[in-house]
Amino acid sequence: MKSISVLEITASFLAYSLFAIGSLLAVVLLPVFRFIPLKEGQKKDAFREVIHRFFRFLVYSCPALKINIINPAKEVFQKPAIIISNHQSMLDIFMMLMLAPKTIIITKNWVWNNPILGSMAHYADFYCADDGYENLKEKISEKIASGYSIIIFPEGKRSFTGEIDRFHKGAFYLAQELKADLLPIIISGTKQSVPRGARLIRKSLITLKYLPRIGPEDDSFGDNYTERSKNIRHYIIEEYEKI
Repeated sequence: MKSISVLEITASFLAYSLFAIGSLLAVVLLPVFRFIPLKEGQKKDAFREVIHRFFRFLVYSCPALKINIINPAKEVFQKPAIIISNHQSMLDIFMMLMLAPKTIIITKNWVWNNPILGSMAHYADFYCADDGYENLKEKISEKIASGYSIIIFPEGKRSFTGEIDRFHKGAFYLAQELKADLLPIIISGTKQSVPRGARLIRKSLITLKYLPRIGPEDDSFGDNYTERSKNIRHYIIEEYEKI
């Protein structure tokens, strides 16, 4: 069994303390945001900017984590996309939310109904996957038209083994129906840092690797969302193994 270092104990205490304080402050600030004399859309944009900056600070301030970003195309999300990523750890959500403020994440039901995280998710206009992608299509279409990228973990839940599980088809259905780019981002190292069920943050290198966008007219992975979900999963597995 791997021994626990003082660095890991300290990093875990700092990270969890910052997360708890930040979450509580966000909940306290929500009523304040409602009374700011700005349009509702502007207030929500400001709130998402706070979320983005908070998670970026949280990730980069953790002394146990070394972050490596591989972004050959210098992606800055000027053009909206459906962002898809593998899912191994609770840290994956933090990694995705720190990427850019103009992002909307699709959450699980437990997040949506959590008294603290849920209140933030509701106000930030995040969506719950349990509502069904067909029912969410119109709302997501409006967000993409407003310049927002949508973050989805196609596996639906964290992998127990670290291997990339079967992809659900929701993200690929949306990309086809809304004629949106798919933007795969591979996450490596978060399972080693915080495995499912673990509490301590282990010292680790976390890599985010951006793959090229896959346009709606690109049929190299198939000409329908069912074929694309299978073939893009295999593509992501191949690229993951290179890391």
